[in-house]
Amino acid sequence: MLTFIFFAIWFTFVFFQIPKTMPVDFSFCYKLPVNLIFGLLLSFFITFIILVFCLVLMTFLPPNHYFKGFVSLNLSRFVNRFLRIKVVVQNPHLIPSKENVVIYANHKSYTDPFVIASVIPRTLSFSPKQNFNCFFGTAWFLKLAFLSLDCMVISRDEIRKTAQNLINAVPKVKNGMVMVVFPEGGIKDRNNEQAMPLLGGAFKIACKSQASILPLTIKGASQIKNKRFWQKKVVEIIIHPPLKYDNYCNTNMHQLAIDVQNIINSSFN
Repeated sequence: MLTFIFFAIWFTFVFFQIPKTMPVDFSFCYKLPVNLIFGLLLSFFITFIILVFCLVLMTFLPPNHYFKGFVSLNLSRFVNRFLRIKVVVQNPHLIPSKENVVIYANHKSYTDPFVIASVIPRTLSFSPKQNFNCFFGTAWFLKLAFLSLDCMVISRDEIRKTAQNLINAVPKVKNGMVMVVFPEGGIKDRNNEQAMPLLGGAFKIACKSQASILPLTIKGASQIKNKRFWQKKVVEIIIHPPLKYDNYCNTNMHQLAIDVQNIINSSFN
């Protein structure tokens, strides 16, 4: 949707500018590139306004609403196309279609949420850090995005607030919203794609919501930082068989973290 809107605005603007820049003189040589660039900027601006409107609307919708999944899916695909990221998925048939699920994956790039959201056909939410690095005054936009997607925000400085966010997220997961967690606690080593030791506390949301754990392995994301945005990148997602709640409910979270880490890293062996 967003990709179509973006290109429709861009090409429409340039098309209506062509009659004004027909090659009757040499001005056509510089006016056309200027119109292309201006149309590109205009397309970004209008697409951003539409996205903000959708996010505001999503704050009034229930957590597992179809529209939220529709927007996050299209936004993720738009970002992937803009950054020229091709996502290859292995074992998509292992994605549970209805049952309660919490996804755990290795984390090596800020594009990881978009990569995952572009291939999971369900309404997703995330567990970002509250002190997420912002630039160019984007803090307000991130707060709106976190609110509209019902994110479980993690604050390392406010333990009570994090605990309350966890409590609020449990019924949402029980009602079908898929939570995505990067259990390493951030990007620890960009040069090593394997998952670093996972935090046991990251599995509280799965245990308390009695959800299945779906381990994902992301391969190729660590190379994105070494390429320009116009260069093609390939990121591979390997989906592992889900761990049913009944099969891990008696396992302590420290051991569960080790087990899930081994599953994620098994794709690198």
